[in-house]
Amino acid sequence: NDTKIDTIGAKSDGSYPFKGKLDELAAWDTALTATQVQSIYDATGTNLTKDLTTVSGSNLVYWNRMGD
Repeated sequence: NDTKIDTIGAKSDGSYPFKGKLDELAAWDTALTATQVQSIYDATGTNLTKDLTTVSGSNLVYWNRMGD
């Protein structure tokens, strides 16, 4: 399984048009349900990042938590 996290924002020609910054980055090996996405979104109401390891039924394969 080759997960190339360092190529997010890259175009097929190798250029990087994305000029922003990423703060939190997570990847799952399956699509999240609407309920799972909503639980992550709702957790931001406290200005904290949800502990993504607790997203029920998901298979988190990568998480770069930068802090709250």
